Amino acid sequence: MDFDLGPNSYSLNNARQADDQPDRGAAAPSREVGSFTWVAGMYLYSAHDAYAPQDVYFSGPAVNPLKPVTHVNNQSEMRTHSVAGYVQATQALPADSKLTVGFALTRLRHGISSVCRLGF
Repeated sequence: MDFDLGPNSYSLNNARQADDQPDRGAAAPSREVGSFTWVAGMYLYSAHDAYAPQDVYFSGPAVNPLKPVTHVNNQSEMRTHSVAGYVQATQALPADSKLTVGFALTRLRHGISSVCRLGF
């Protein structure tokens, strides 16, 4: 956008987005022997998302007559880390029924950061 018809653009918004989301999981099942079976496992998840910086330029007397700030640069990113563990046990019962009991525990951390730089 160019509000003041000057040589510089007023706002430069980059739509580029960076995503990195690796995840891993593993499970260890018991053998299919007898009426009791179990499975245990864990799952790891990590994500890092960010946008390219947003640049806003203030130029020309129509936009910024006093010109104390000529440029604003905004950068932000978000991170997520998660670890989960689980265990499940199944016992066969009479009359073709099964009883299954399980437990899961998850630790989840979120973080967001943002930086705003002013140019004079």
